Amino acid sequence: MEDPHKLSKVAECLYRNGHGTYFALLKVGGKQIKRSLKTEDAALARRRLAEFRTKAHVGGGKSSLRNRVRVLSERYARVADVRTS
Repeated sequence: MEDPHKLSKVAECLYRNGHGTYFALLKVGGKQIKRSLKTEDAALARRRLAEFRTKAHVGGGKSSLRNRVRVLSERYARVADVRTS
């Protein structure tokens, strides 16, 4: 019997456990994120993976918020430096 906790790679960032449930495994901001896609259907899992990737990279999570604040503060510093020169 296959270990239900072991993940088998199905596609890039897409894995399936022994029960047949699909998982997303991404690296965002240097941290690995694992989320259940809560489906046993491959096509639905791929759609949910695409949605999860978009949210994780664009605006989901604390690390992306910190990243946005860092980028904006760097932009502000450059603009302020140009104005004072």
